[in-house]
Amino acid sequence: MGVPILGVVENMSYLEGPLGENFTPFGEGAGKALSEKFGFSFLGKIPIHTEISRCGDLGIALPFAFPNDSVTILFEDIVKKLRSFLYSLEEAEKTCLKQFEYIWEEDASFHKGI
Repeated sequence: MGVPILGVVENMSYLEGPLGENFTPFGEGAGKALSEKFGFSFLGKIPIHTEISRCGDLGIALPFAFPNDSVTILFEDIVKKLRSFLYSLEEAEKTCLKQFEYIWEEDASFHKGI
């Protein structure tokens, strides 16, 4: 499809129990292993959480409905990682464009003398 992969998020990674314990009904560590195997950033884990589904059905983003929820904080951490990565790409692009413009100007002045 030609869509760049920015990283891996392990969705439905675990289920939080009532006493704070985590259950992993689908196994553990597949997202991290996948990111390491293919060289992608591991962005984080999102648990099974009923409010994610409920908010999605209502067309409301979980962070807007539950701004202080522990899962909202996990989503925000993932967004921060993505924002940082995209910002570094933007800065790299600016640097590359400046270098290209310099080379282009140098090349153009060289050809004018011929």
